[in-house]
Amino acid sequence: MLAMPALSPTSTNIPSDCPSRRLFGSFSAKSGILETLAMTRQLELLGPGHIAAEITRCPRVWLPLGTIEYHGQHLPVGLDGLQAHGLYLDAAEFAGGLVYPQLWRGKHRLIYLNAPLTILRHNS
Repeated sequence: MLAMPALSPTSTNIPSDCPSRRLFGSFSAKSGILETLAMTRQLELLGPGHIAAEITRCPRVWLPLGTIEYHGQHLPVGLDGLQAHGLYLDAAEFAGGLVYPQLWRGKHRLIYLNAPLTILRHNS
């Protein structure tokens, strides 16, 4: 497994496999963009070197689950998952580890059975 030193918020040594290099190319490291992306806990934004370094440092992965269901006209249908993802990003920052991308899952609730944009899971 590839091991890399953990990056500090002030580090300018961003590895070439970091998505920020591909996304922002030759932006100056002084801009803070590269450091911000390199320090993220969101697994989908990291390159293999950063993932290996973090798993070596703290072998913990957070898996946010959420539903797509109707919450009324004033709230997004993905509210549960968005809250879970935000909570796990905070938890990973506090306790270490990486956060997997959000997984969406439908729940069967009679009250929302015919609601718009609700994804249902049917047991067969």
